[in-house]
Amino acid sequence: MYMDRTYVHELGLNLWRYHIVCAAKIKDRLLNTLLELVRCERTGEVINRGLMRNIIKMLIELWPSIYHDGFEKHFVEEASTSYSIES
Repeated sequence: MYMDRTYVHELGLNLWRYHIVCAAKIKDRLLNTLLELVRCERTGEVINRGLMRNIIKMLIELWPSIYHDGFEKHFVEEASTSYSIES
């Protein structure tokens, strides 16, 4: 039971991290989809905020560098551009 709770759980997270989150095609598509959801919400469309929140939380917990370098950097750039256009 102890090994199931610790080792197997960690192994599962590591496998998910390396084979799903870090796969180039999946990672790029996921990050582009998140940015597109932000754009949609800024134009007044209704998005699933819970889903977006959970995906971002997953990225932060599993692989912080993908969140910071892949999403947050582009999000800040897009926000800056969006607010410049709006002002």
